[in-house]
Amino acid sequence: MLYLASPLLRSLQELEEHCMHLSDIAPHDATRDLILLNQQRLAEMELSNQLERKKEELHQLSKHLEEEKKKTENLLYAMLPKHVANQLKEGKRVEA
Repeated sequence: MLYLASPLLRSLQELEEHCMHLSDIAPHDATRDLILLNQQRLAEMELSNQLERKKEELHQLSKHLEEEKKKTENLLYAMLPKHVANQLKEGKRVEA
């Protein structure tokens, strides 16, 4: 296939719909740059979305961990005298 002008395409999907490959477009054609930049932008947006999801997941896990730490602390204070529990929390050695 021989093109005398630049095809009006903006994405790899449009390129595939026209049964074309990126190599079918001239290396110095602005359309090729546009397609590559658009593909990079889409990839960056997907990474950004994944990062936001992971950030929210980490926040939820952090809240859950804090709740579990409080439960553990309450259990420790219920089982042992306060001064002994405090020493254990600080990592100090407790004498019997």
